[in-house]
Amino acid sequence: MNDFYHRPPMTESNNPMPEAEASPALPDGDVAPASSSASGTEAAPDGSRIAVTQAQDIDSWKPIDLDLIQPSTAPAPPFPLDVLPAHVRRLISNLAEQRDLQIDFVAGAVLGSFAIAIGNRARLVGYDGEAEPPALFICLVGPPSTGKSKALAIANKQLSRIEAAMIEAYDAAKKPEEYSLSALASVLRETVTKRLKIEGRVHAAGEPEEDIGPPPGLLLTEVTVAGLLAELEGSEDGRGILHHELTSALALSGSRDANKSRALLLQGFDGEPYRKRTATGGRIVIPALHLNILGATQPDRVKLLVGMARDGLVPRFLWVVPDTTPKATMALGAGDMQAFEDAALRLIKIEPAQDEGGYARRIALLEEARPVIEAASARWIDEMRKAEGLMQDVYGRARQQALRLATVLAQAEHALAGNEGAIATLGAADVRRGIELVDRYFVTMAERAIGYAGAPVASDATRLARHLRRLGKPVVGVRDDLERGAGSPVRIPAAIARALEELRQRGFVRDVPRSSSVGRPKLLIEVHPDLIAG
Repeated sequence: MNDFYHRPPMTESNNPMPEAEASPALPDGDVAPASSSASGTEAAPDGSRIAVTQAQDIDSWKPIDLDLIQPSTAPAPPFPLDVLPAHVRRLISNLAEQRDLQIDFVAGAVLGSFAIAIGNRARLVGYDGEAEPPALFICLVGPPSTGKSKALAIANKQLSRIEAAMIEAYDAAKKPEEYSLSALASVLRETVTKRLKIEGRVHAAGEPEEDIGPPPGLLLTEVTVAGLLAELEGSEDGRGILHHELTSALALSGSRDANKSRALLLQGFDGEPYRKRTATGGRIVIPALHLNILGATQPDRVKLLVGMARDGLVPRFLWVVPDTTPKATMALGAGDMQAFEDAALRLIKIEPAQDEGGYARRIALLEEARPVIEAASARWIDEMRKAEGLMQDVYGRARQQALRLATVLAQAEHALAGNEGAIATLGAADVRRGIELVDRYFVTMAERAIGYAGAPVASDATRLARHLRRLGKPVVGVRDDLERGAGSPVRIPAAIARALEELRQRGFVRDVPRSSSVGRPKLLIEVHPDLIAG
């Protein structure tokens, strides 16, 4: 009989790896007693009957410390729907309910979509006269099959459809006699033609220049340096990056070109002019390098994003990191996609000012908002003094993020209510919404993202204990449930043996005495009732 799984000696060499998450210390002398109980039978996974022992009385178990299986990040706050203005709240609730998706992911996707649709055509003007672009960088974080991609698909479907219609209208502007436009392209034809006139690519009479240049758009298809510059050159409208895996979109290879691309993306948060001299002596001019980013990643990949983020990436992002698990239920319907599309179209059709004040329409920050902003800023400055590391940067950008969120929410509410054009002012009530979103949600979510990035790898004992909890079985077979079982996080016999020994010492499991029945006895482990409860 192979006795491999039973109590190998604990030495430094067979303890969990040094870089693995440290398990809570064992109380002195807190070792589970050997099991001694009457035997019986239980169905094996293959349907046969195997000899097992009856579980000991629950009272014979010692209390266990469940901190071992707890996540290392703080609990996620619920998304504060009550903060949102009425029409925005109604749309997000409807899409989440109808599509059976995590409301956090839908909220992130909708806010990111509206920011992309607004682009650089409207900016909030502060008390110093400086214009703040409403650009948002949003990252949805969750395990596989938890609805991140489905939420992003809501944004991608509508924005891609509108962009295709814009390109159709652009083609018609080049050769109007050859085109019969679709309904959506007809709606956008006037908007596209006006943009081309503003950029000097169409004569006032409506005749195109010989070289009309690239079409207007919403989404970037290339995130390399060359691709970014080619798509953004000469444009002031801005673009969005929508990607289902941000670790690949944000150029994390570490190569020289990747680092340049990443730096360019980070500059896009501020919407400033960008000029570059080419190797041939020419010049590339982007009047406003304005970017929005909407994407997703998995918790174990956050480290790839945050680990290189001393360049300021973390505080630029609004992190959406809810506690979520895959769902078995299916969608009820598509939700009110027409309201979503109509609002996005109204935002895209905002006409830029293009006057002495600049390209974007100017949204005035009302004086009534000053005490609200200053009170929140004082609080964030105090928190920044007490914080450490990247959280200092998060608090340092809290005011900027709150004002941007307030601008996008107010402009989106305006459009969802059926109004055209840009809003004229941003008041105290609008600003409070942005502040509350930062305070009640996004600060904690940034902390969770940073926690994922810095969290050590869980030990085999921790991962195995979590798996036993998921199984919910009072008795498990080492070979059938652990070594060969579906979803087992630890499969190597030596690693299972070491993990089980630690769990024995913690009192989480104990051996089921082998029976004397005919055939090869099963290696069975009894699981503490408190571990599988609930």
